[in-house]
Amino acid sequence: AGISKDGQTREHATLANTLGIKTMIICINKMDDGQVKYSKDRYDEIKGEMMKQLKNIGWKKAEEFDYIP
Repeated sequence: AGISKDGQTREHATLANTLGIKTMIICINKMDDGQVKYSKDRYDEIKGEMMKQLKNIGWKKAEEFDYIP
């Protein structure tokens, strides 16, 4: 998944955590793009990577967030 160490996704998740936000809705965008060729396996891969990144940032309950393709 394209979640870079210095990217905005990580930065925004860190800021939200620092501000004390308790929950988030995670939108995994561009899944409808014809070049992506949406598949459940690819969505699950990105979701899993996102949960791992969120936990590394400090979100302890990332698996309880809502994830939307």
